Amino acid sequence: MSSAASSINDVLAAYVAGREKATRVVAVVAEAYYREAGKGKRETWRPVMDVIERAAPGLVELVGSPGKPGFEIRLAQREFPKPYEADLKRAVEAALAGGGRRGTVDVTPPGTTDDGERKTSLVSRLFAAVKRMFTASA
Repeated sequence: MSSAASSINDVLAAYVAGREKATRVVAVVAEAYYREAGKGKRETWRPVMDVIERAAPGLVELVGSPGKPGFEIRLAQREFPKPYEADLKRAVEAALAGGGRRGTVDVTPPGTTDDGERKTSLVSRLFAAVKRMFTASA
């Protein structure tokens, strides 16, 4: 294991233990994930990135680097959303325990029940009804 992977694991372990903030985990994992592109190591961090991308689209931004080829990673100036911190913690625990193999994280996406059925809000039901009115029917 490289020292970079070791330091990432240290940050992840500190997060699980409650000594590190979610925003720091986002920064460290995103940097490792995009740095390891093409090296076959991205799958290690994929479960955590799935939660990060679902919870806060646009929290991590890839920007062209003027001085060198490739991209720089910038974090948006906002905190990781609190409702997703439990999902992030489960994903981090799974990445630490299972080496990040995809499919090891059992995260129920917000807006669904434990049995997988989709909860619908009033707004989404109204939107669906209006959409059905404008859909061509035979």
